[in-house]
Amino acid sequence: MNANWLRDVPPLSRQKIADMAEGITREFCLSFYPEEIDRRLIGLDFDVIYKHLLRPKYNLQMQFDVELGCCEFTGRQVMGKYLPFENLVLIDPSVVNSPQYVFTCWHEIAHALLHGPWLRSVMQTKRIRREVATTDSGLSASVSQLFEWQANQFAARGAAPDWLLVLVIRQTFGEPFRPFIYDRPGKYCFEVNGISEFRLIDDYDHLCRTVASFIQPRFGWLSKEALGYRLADLRWTPKAGQAAGRF
Repeated sequence: MNANWLRDVPPLSRQKIADMAEGITREFCLSFYPEEIDRRLIGLDFDVIYKHLLRPKYNLQMQFDVELGCCEFTGRQVMGKYLPFENLVLIDPSVVNSPQYVFTCWHEIAHALLHGPWLRSVMQTKRIRREVATTDSGLSASVSQLFEWQANQFAARGAAPDWLLVLVIRQTFGEPFRPFIYDRPGKYCFEVNGISEFRLIDDYDHLCRTVASFIQPRFGWLSKEALGYRLADLRWTPKAGQAAGRF
């Protein structure tokens, strides 16, 4: 959304955003999964989290059948919108069955939970009524606008929280876990559930996406790109010479 006043969004630390997002996933799991469930079965599905927690707790509505068109400022396809006064999230139908679906939903939920009260207050003061529109550029990891950066941080930690990543990585690749270090293009071996899997890796991003592909189902089929970014951010898929993240 191109509006200068969005630059005045209240600052939030990366850690505070992470705590809020991961807190939602923990609350969901504690309320949804029986205590006696096998921990190997725990996973996250956005649609289930929305139905059982986000919608009833935050009085938040979502619609998936409204074509959102293109952004009037950039001409890019609008993937999602947030309407502050209605507390309503719209997801373009073209996104619903795409790899971007999960991250886009979490991104728009972030606008509702992180920014909703502030947006309503500012709009009432300025006597305006607007929607917050998100295009693919707003979902980019390299986005610089604070408003969208905060939403992306929330989406990343909501869709793939650290606590579940640790659990799934250990279950999938065994313990002790050894980070997958990228050295050069070539054939890499992955021990997946005790079975050796060989893959030809073209570059560093390809390595991250490949590791992500082995664990996608446990994260509601979050895109390999988004999940791979999380692995890289945690330095569990470091480049040669880069310190590996603590596990």
